[in-house]
Amino acid sequence: MRQMLLLALIVGSSVPVRAQSQSPPRPGAGGRVNQLKVLSDKIDDVTTIENIVKSFVKPGLSDQERAKALWTAIVKYRHQTAPPNEYLAGDWEAHDPVKIFNVYGYCMCCCCSALVEALNREDGREARGRILNGHSVPEVRYRNGWHMFDGSLITIFPRPRDGVAASVDEIAAAVADWYARHPDCHKNGEKLFQLMRKDGWMGWKAEGPRLLAHCPYYRGGYLPARTHGWDATMVEYDRKSEVYEYGYHVGHHALFSLRPGESFVREAGNRGLHVNMEVDPSWEVLKARAPENDLVYLKEFFPGYRGGVVANGVHRYAPDVAAGDLARGAEVFENLTVGGPELRVKDRGRPGVAVVPLVSPYVYLRGKLRLNATGHSAADRVSVSLSTNNGRSFAPIDSTAVERPTELKLDLKDTVLRRYAYWLRVELTGGAGLTAFEVENDFQHAPRTLPWLGRGKNTITVAADGDPTIATRSIACRITPDPAFTKNETSTTMGVRFENVDLRHDACWWTGGTGVMTVPVDVPGDLVGLGFSAQIRARGEKDLVRVAASTDGGKTWREVAVMRGPTQGRTEHIRVPKWPAGVRKVLLRFELTGTNTIGVQNFRVDADYRDPLATRTTRPFRVVHRWKEGGRERSHAETITRLPASYIIQAGAEPEMVSVTYEMASGR
Repeated sequence: MRQMLLLALIVGSSVPVRAQSQSPPRPGAGGRVNQLKVLSDKIDDVTTIENIVKSFVKPGLSDQERAKALWTAIVKYRHQTAPPNEYLAGDWEAHDPVKIFNVYGYCMCCCCSALVEALNREDGREARGRILNGHSVPEVRYRNGWHMFDGSLITIFPRPRDGVAASVDEIAAAVADWYARHPDCHKNGEKLFQLMRKDGWMGWKAEGPRLLAHCPYYRGGYLPARTHGWDATMVEYDRKSEVYEYGYHVGHHALFSLRPGESFVREAGNRGLHVNMEVDPSWEVLKARAPENDLVYLKEFFPGYRGGVVANGVHRYAPDVAAGDLARGAEVFENLTVGGPELRVKDRGRPGVAVVPLVSPYVYLRGKLRLNATGHSAADRVSVSLSTNNGRSFAPIDSTAVERPTELKLDLKDTVLRRYAYWLRVELTGGAGLTAFEVENDFQHAPRTLPWLGRGKNTITVAADGDPTIATRSIACRITPDPAFTKNETSTTMGVRFENVDLRHDACWWTGGTGVMTVPVDVPGDLVGLGFSAQIRARGEKDLVRVAASTDGGKTWREVAVMRGPTQGRTEHIRVPKWPAGVRKVLLRFELTGTNTIGVQNFRVDADYRDPLATRTTRPFRVVHRWKEGGRERSHAETITRLPASYIIQAGAEPEMVSVTYEMASGR
């Protein structure tokens, strides 16, 4: 169940090692607008977990109706196929409702069980996972009982007597009872299939278990995607089902920021790029399109949708260097000045440094950087390094002497793959200068959440989901002691410290006394809120994980959460919204104590801060829709000067979406 913690004051602090000190904040000096979202009236607002719940759960609904509404959201915005691997938790796959809905749009049954758990706990109900034969499902608790909601294969089994969703144990009991009366069918797939297809594919309804016969989601014996039928259900529930926590992360937001010279282009289709492309470059799902084949269920759950499952896009940042845009968009801007058409070093006795953040709500797949540099001697040099761990450390990419005007082109693919944020550090020495800076990243997003157009009138809404001067820095990493693991960030790269625990490849486990996991949080502006999710195991009644925060380097601590046993596994999402003025460094400490098995299996931290680069007023930006009608290209560009804003786009014939662009112009 969701925990809400309202704390007036937190005390404590952390000091992560940074490769470059922060410049003095320049409040309002930048041009960045944060927390942006663009919606059409053809989609729901699923940009945050709170917005998912708000969009689907309406006032006055019963617990069953609320659980079913959230199940419907999952069916509408995700597809059953090989899951996206981010390698941030022990099971590798992405288990985050906002990521699945907005970034990927697909996953497998274990991931889908995690989504049901996360959304129902967010809405105030208990939830848990269950293990079947070759399948995983979740259950939600209400009316003093458990109720199964399978968003993966798309089914609920209402009890014939009262219409309440049956539990896993009730479904398994119905299957076991039927097998007791039909032993010749037990573990006989061919006989089950023949019974299913009997009497025009209705034999299962006349002769099978009554509970399954009452299910409204079978169509000719098959569930809505037509990949699994009644015969598969009879095999899946033929067992004693264990309880299992399909852990998840909460905290990702599908919201974007714009600076002068920055744009996001969300394409309606894909160019063959996806997060698992290293192992499956020719993935067949890249060509899938609704409502064909196993996307046929969208006729019922997302009528009118004609798009695919996977889409690509481009995040581009090309500030006007001469106009000072790079200075407005850099977190660090030291010993640099703009003179004429170029950026150059102020004091040649020391380097000039700019640290530029690249942050996306959609997962990066590859990137490239182009610099136009000037110089006059071998002592004039441009050096570039990159950080994927919130600027804690930088790895060199290139260092080039510039004796004449030089164009540098650098490939960032291997470094930025699977990340949502990274930092570029550009260092100028001697008489080196910079006349152009352009970084371009390919990303993956889920096209179902694109602000689609339909025939006729379409209402587009552009808004900030909260204060546009607030930005977020996230800590998401795999708990592992393995120094060779490089597929994503690890507890080591993010500076997490462990004491008195057994640190393994996917968790840290209590060994006696008090085990400690300490996560350093460091933000470039004043902290205004902190959220974290953690999957724990605490098997005994006396087992617990106590979470405390410090803003004074660990001298004093304030308890912010307690996660108690007994539990085989549970994920909790905690919010700590109020902090003292001026806090930018926090230590978040997880203390493991008890008498049994206790561990932290994965976690995520999101720190909201007052953005020094944010503009105090909304800097104008454009939203551009591009589509085709009968093969003819059409477009609509709208300049946004205030938030929120709303406008109408008229589409004649059935529109075929091409892309939607969000862009803020360069220059003053």
